[in-house]
Amino acid sequence: MNNSINRIYSLLLVLLLLPAALVAGGDNGNAVALLDKAVEALRADAGVTMEFSYTAYDGNGDVLFTDKGTFCLDRRDAAHAVERYTLLMQQLRVWNNGKCQWNYMAQTNEIYITSADSEEAQNLSPLYLMQLYKSGQYKCSIEAGSQGSVVVLSSINDASEFSEIKVFLSAKTMRLVKLQMLSSDGNSAVIVVDDYKHGCTFNDAIFECPLNEYPDAEVVDML
Repeated sequence: MNNSINRIYSLLLVLLLLPAALVAGGDNGNAVALLDKAVEALRADAGVTMEFSYTAYDGNGDVLFTDKGTFCLDRRDAAHAVERYTLLMQQLRVWNNGKCQWNYMAQTNEIYITSADSEEAQNLSPLYLMQLYKSGQYKCSIEAGSQGSVVVLSSINDASEFSEIKVFLSAKTMRLVKLQMLSSDGNSAVIVVDDYKHGCTFNDAIFECPLNEYPDAEVVDML
């Protein structure tokens, strides 16, 4: 699988972590505290659906490609922290039912099947991504933005995949407005939240890949 493209797309999963937590938190003086509360809110939250748009840029600021997508997350078993999610975009589709994960890359027309606790699946996990600030590779700070606060994750390690991640929050609602990411190779990406819903209920089937809809795809079973 094209790991670099897959890894950049995986940051889209961070989106669902922020809105409810930051509204409830109200602690603009401590970036780490805000992100901690965001992670805890994810663990406590039920069904979430998010619509978003995505634009990738090269080092000169020219648009590489754009995409739109839908992300659904379900915490069906709070006691055991079972996490199910689906990410549907034109270039990438991910289904995770808490046991297995299916990754479909349109560019290669391949479907990779792994266990939900595999290293690859964990690297796509919202909790894993949101806790980058605890890895020791990033420092947190807060900036004043034109529309509200900006939480900044700045790399302190040249080996880090991303040199900077900015989380833009609305001053009025403290909800997520957009994410801006700068990779170590100079490319960047901007994610804009178009719609966010919580308290959603889902059919189990949406968290499993409908293999019959991809008859020509090469299936790589890594279970």
